[in-house]
Amino acid sequence: MSYQLLPLPFQDRKLRSTEGCHGIAHLAAPVSLSFTDPAPVLHGAINETLRLLEGAHKHGHDVKTVVLMSSIAAVTSPREPGHIYNETDWNETSEKQVAQLGKRASSKDIYFASKTAAEHAFWKF
Repeated sequence: MSYQLLPLPFQDRKLRSTEGCHGIAHLAAPVSLSFTDPAPVLHGAINETLRLLEGAHKHGHDVKTVVLMSSIAAVTSPREPGHIYNETDWNETSEKQVAQLGKRASSKDIYFASKTAAEHAFWKF
């Protein structure tokens, strides 16, 4: 078995290396607790996820499996005590905070919203 790391940003020439691959693991995204502008963070998280998937679709004809390492940030939202999280849970709180407050949103909410939006994009693809 072999593996290859593709650093961000994903570019078509890098994604050509998915030719002959049988699996892809999307393991990370930019993280910081000092984000101040949600626009580039959301844009980057969503578009890099989609770029990876589109590149794999275009070049990775042998790809059988794509794994997205999720984050608790994508589902963490205030819930009733004892709530058991599952695939229907999303962090709507951070997304709403970012939508309402924009650059005034907390860094945590910007990061959490980016993880949620990127995962939504992954599943929609």
